[in-house]
Formats: sequence, structure tokens, C-alpha cells
Amino acid sequence: MGSIFDLMPQWAQVAIFATLAVVIVYVICLAIGSFLKWCLLVARFLPLQWAGYVATATFTGCRQDGDRCYVPLVSFATRRGEIREAVPVADTDYTGPPLRLDLPYDPRQLRDEVYRWRRDEEDSCVPAPPIGETAGIVYDPNDPIAARFRFTARDLVRVLIWMPLVLACLGWWIVPWVVASLGPWIWSTPAALVACAFTVFASTGFAFGFAGAATMLKFSRHRSLERSGHVASAIGGFRWNPCKVKYEPVLRFTTPTGELRQKILAESFNYNRLPDASTLSVIYDPSDPDFVEPSYAGARTVKPTTSVIIAASVALLVLAAMPPYLLFGSPGHPIRVSVAVGFSLGVLAALARPLRRRMNARTVQ
Repeated sequence: MGSIFDLMPQWAQVAIFATLAVVIVYVICLAIGSFLKWCLLVARFLPLQWAGYVATATFTGCRQDGDRCYVPLVSFATRRGEIREAVPVADTDYTGPPLRLDLPYDPRQLRDEVYRWRRDEEDSCVPAPPIGETAGIVYDPNDPIAARFRFTARDLVRVLIWMPLVLACLGWWIVPWVVASLGPWIWSTPAALVACAFTVFASTGFAFGFAGAATMLKFSRHRSLERSGHVASAIGGFRWNPCKVKYEPVLRFTTPTGELRQKILAESFNYNRLPDASTLSVIYDPSDPDFVEPSYAGARTVKPTTSVIIAASVALLVLAAMPPYLLFGSPGHPIRVSVAVGFSLGVLAALARPLRRRMNARTVQ
């Protein structure tokens, strides 16, 4: 019995094939064009950065080109003392106006604003840099209207994004060559198989041990400080990071002693911990300014104790699905040993991390 495609008339098959070919070629051309444009910018500005044509620029305005294109304008002084004003920054993709850093946000507004940055391209709203803040830029001494943000680790990520595509193209002949060359040696060497299996299971045990122990230690400290009364009301907001050239969500609060503190929310922060209420409580350590954690009161996520129990239950269910002779028999002895070693190392690493932080804090003091 033939497929649906075979039952179609020939003209329909040709139309479908031509449409798919056009779409694929169009997407490939867009990707190649974007990559070549970025390569041209790198070829133009990276040598200038190496030559020292960099400056600390101040954002003085924002030019709107279309409905979803905001180009920041900067003013700076060149190495020769020349003042350049209202220079547009090239290679930017801001889709919203600048944010006001002095505007307070309640937890729900802060969460919604951050979620706007993470949506699809059509619904996203990446705000332009705030007026009056600074950032490092690279400029062209011979072109008064050419400037770009300094190259950082974020630009390396673009290369890493394109690397899988290059490797996929090379994989058509590299992967078969590697398999044909190393495959017989790996399968004919028991020690290599044992080493690979030991590494995989030990890494899995280390990940479970470290994650579980670190989570429980942090939550134990959290509960201890909460019971001691080190709780304060915080308001949300944003700060500008000139080194990373981006906004960072923060929680600001004042301790009973009048000390102003803030917690910078990392990209990995679970924003479901922010309640829908207008106020937010944070737990802080009076002797450690770096420890500030939002309270779990009113949070839309489970507590760490519950998450660790769920993860342990899932791990037990996975182990229960394995054959009994691997769990209790001699063939599974290397597996049990590797998991136990990895788990123990993970727990020790989690226990050593707070000790290392305390030693570093004492060294700084």
C-alpha cells in the first residue's frame, strides 16, 4: 500500500516539493546572511578593539527605526580627545524603549517584565539601554558614526551556536570515520568499556549527590535565618550592568539596622518563587551580604525539601526498572560502586562549597 504522497497527482507532488525547496533555501539564505553580517562586523571592529580604540560611552538617547527596532545613541571621547555625540551603536536588536531604573516593581510586575524578554521573537520586548548609564564600546577613528559594543563572552556564544551546524555538515564524513577507526578498538577492549560505564554512572551519582546536598544545605540555612527573624520586605527593580551590557532584575530592601542591600536575580532564578502579592519577603544573613533569598511564603513553586524528595523518588523508580541482577548480582557491582563513589563526591563537594565561601569572605575582610 503506497503512502499518501504517492496517491497524489504528479503536479501536486511537484508543487509540494518546490514549496519545501523554496522554504529550505530561504531559511538557509537568511542564516548565511545573518552569519556573514556578523562576520563582517567582527572583521571590522575586533581589530580596532585589539588596537585600543575603545571608550566608555554614555547613553544619551534612543532612535526608533520602525515599530520594533530601537537603536541606542551614545556619546564618548576618543583616544585623541575628540568628543562624539549621538553615535548609533551597530549590531543591536532591542525591540522596546529603555526602562526606568528608579521605578519600583512589585513581584508580579517584575516577573512579567522578565518573561516578556523570553518570549518568541514576535511577542518579545527587549528594552534598550537606559539613558544616562554607560557601557564599553569600540569605535572607528576614521568614521565618526561607527561604534559597537565591546566583544565579550556573549559573542563567543554565537560561535558556539553555529558550531553544531558546521559539525553537522562535517559529520557526514567525520562520524563514520571515527566509528570505523575507534569502534573496533573500543568494543574489543574491555577496559575502555568499563571506564566509559564507570564515568557515566559516577557522573550521574555526582550530579544527584551534589544537587540534593547543596539544595538541602541552602534551605537549612534559609530556615535557620527565617526562624531567627532575619526577614525584611523587599521591592523589585532593575539595574544596568555595564560590563555585560544588559539589565539585571534585583530585589532591594533595608535591614533593621538601616543597611541598604539588594539581590541580583540570575538568569537561572526560578521566578515562580515570586508571589502575586504586592509585597515580597526576603531572608538575609546579617553577617553575609551575599546571602539573600526570597521567602517561600506565597511562592508558586514547591519547597526544596519536596523537590529533593521528588527527584529521589524518580531515581528510585529508574533503579527499580533495571534488571535485578544489575542491582544485586556481580555484573552490576561496577555500576553500584561508580554510583556510590560519584554520589559521595557530590555530597562532599556540596559540603565544601560553603566552607570555601566562608574562607574567601574572611580573606576579603
